[in-house]
Amino acid sequence: GSAAGLAAYAQRAHAEAATCFANGRDAASGPGGPPDLQSWLVKALVQKARGEVGEARASAFALALPEVALLAAHDASAEAHLLAAETALAAGAYQDAEA
Repeated sequence: GSAAGLAAYAQRAHAEAATCFANGRDAASGPGGPPDLQSWLVKALVQKARGEVGEARASAFALALPEVALLAAHDASAEAHLLAAETALAAGAYQDAEA
């Protein structure tokens, strides 16, 4: 999961990278599993969403929102919380962004 995901991420194939990281995380222990895989999954999902335009962009951020919230709940870093705020704003979840 992580090696293939990192290779895909490096090639900017963010959707493929997200799938690899999610599969690796789920095989290891399910949602909320290994923090490194969750972090890379979120980064790939956010990068994919950033590359979308219009309604597809908002939809991609909305799909990323639960994974980003899961990361932010277990990671106190500024990066995790900034990603959570960006994702919530872009998804139109203003109350989540405010939190």
